[in-house]
Amino acid sequence: MSTQTNTNTQPTQGQKLFILIFGMLFLGSFVNFINIKSTGGVVEPIPIYQSALYFSKSKSAISSQKLEKLATNSAQNLPISELKKISQNSQKEIRIDDLGVFVSDENKADLIGKTKEYIKKYSKGEPVLDAEMVVNFAQKKQFPLDLILVQAHAESHFCTLGRAVQSKQCWNIGAFDAGDTKPTSCVDGLTICQNSYLDGLELYQNFMVNCHFHDEEKPTIQKFVDRDFRQVRTGSGICGGIGKRYATAQDYRSKFIKILQTNFNPIFSK
Repeated sequence: MSTQTNTNTQPTQGQKLFILIFGMLFLGSFVNFINIKSTGGVVEPIPIYQSALYFSKSKSAISSQKLEKLATNSAQNLPISELKKISQNSQKEIRIDDLGVFVSDENKADLIGKTKEYIKKYSKGEPVLDAEMVVNFAQKKQFPLDLILVQAHAESHFCTLGRAVQSKQCWNIGAFDAGDTKPTSCVDGLTICQNSYLDGLELYQNFMVNCHFHDEEKPTIQKFVDRDFRQVRTGSGICGGIGKRYATAQDYRSKFIKILQTNFNPIFSK
């Protein structure tokens, strides 16, 4: 009795179904990998934010409480959906112009006067930070004056409060959450002290340019807030690392925006 060999090489119905399912799963994984989303049945790309740091495959909704918790974790990269939410909100809240306040020969005298008024009004006691020095430095470095001043206000009321009083750097670079009530020591490893306020300003500007902005990128207060105050590179030895937040305080963003809106803008928009 002879045996007939089946020479039909076409896949069976079951094999076709298996191939179809496998292909769909593979395509789904690939789509997720390149970070795209489906909206109303239309597949569209999600633009990667200015820093690749924020790339994430996670698209799940995050509660405001969880977002605050994530924002205080220096090692946590926010999902792109949440970062976009922060960016959209901050762009509605931020003020004068998108480019920031930069010093030129034409506006220098006006900005020195406004800076003196701002520092005097919000210092805790006798002002110690020289307005003319700050404005001249901002012009020389072409660094946004608004970012310098709002941050100095938020961190130390222009070196008149907390550890900055002794360290002479109003932006608290290297003040590792030691707290305003603890004794300040320039050798305790928690505080970087400077010989002058200009040295403190130099340290701050170097930290911001090398850690919070990309090489050759123009720093602005808008970008800094949109990025949730997180570092985008490790271009300097004082950088803490990509993704590390400038401050771990949960209310830092709301405090920063409030100072910008209610304290800085009324003086500098006149």
